[in-house]
Amino acid sequence: MNLEVQDDEFEFIAEDGNPKVVKQKVLVIDGLNYRIPNSVLTQLKVLLEDNPNLEFFKVKRTGQGLNTDYTAIPLLK
Repeated sequence: MNLEVQDDEFEFIAEDGNPKVVKQKVLVIDGLNYRIPNSVLTQLKVLLEDNPNLEFFKVKRTGQGLNTDYTAIPLLK
């Protein structure tokens, strides 16, 4: 499956009462937006440079909130 990363943004009211706009990268699958952290995109670019035939990967998430880390892991067929 070939997927295209798209730019997206949404607005919300911050704790200080002011509106804030958040920009993010998403994949749209079956009409649903799935956010892709920039760190995952960066890791995937590196993985694809070393292995252009890479088809599958998974992402491991550790931590929470602003302390969340993501690791892209290549998978074999």
